[in-house]
Amino acid sequence: MSNVTSSVDNAVAQSVDSDDTTNAQCDKNVMNEQSNISHSEWLRRRDAKKTNHNHAKRTTVMFALITAVFVLSYLPHLLLQIVTFLNPNFVTNMSFIGLVLYNTFIWCLFINNMANAYIYGFLVRRFRAEIRLLYGQILFCRRT
Repeated sequence: MSNVTSSVDNAVAQSVDSDDTTNAQCDKNVMNEQSNISHSEWLRRRDAKKTNHNHAKRTTVMFALITAVFVLSYLPHLLLQIVTFLNPNFVTNMSFIGLVLYNTFIWCLFINNMANAYIYGFLVRRFRAEIRLLYGQILFCRRT
């Protein structure tokens, strides 16, 4: 039994030693690679990471805004549909102003479709450029 235990201990020790050697060699390779990178290359990589971070942040804000507008525009419609389902006489007992407000809020869900174009226009530069190009071609009858 002691022979088995000592052979297992030796195998574990060799495995740990080889892992330490591999980690040390990886660290050395990373240090060599970093020392071979010029200062301008390092600055370029740092700026690229910052640009990617800013792009990710803008995309997150855009999707959060789109989601918020969707929820806010759909909620009145949904609530009125639930109330109408639970109380079938809800609409028939309304005054004129009540009907106007009811119909306004029922069709409120289409605000989302209109708002998405504005959200994209304010937050996505490429979308803005493509819209300018499109309207420039339409308004001035340019052909590409």
